[in-house]
Amino acid sequence: LSDVEALGDYSEWRSAIAFSASSDPDDIVLDPFLGTGTTAVVAQKLGRRWIGIEKNPDYYEAALRRIASVQMQEVLPDA
Repeated sequence: LSDVEALGDYSEWRSAIAFSASSDPDDIVLDPFLGTGTTAVVAQKLGRRWIGIEKNPDYYEAALRRIASVQMQEVLPDA
């Protein structure tokens, strides 16, 4: 993993607490600074829809890979 992708699960845990407390499944979560996609990943795992905006191409590519891996886990849960 690159430095951009090497974020820990703690950031996902923090986001999950915030989303669970402040939104319901199928709500839309907006992240205007998507970074490596933590918001999108957590929103997806919690059944929220999401919109992410990222200007930096390196972070954008990292977010795409991270989000795609979560989507594959949902399609193939035992893989």
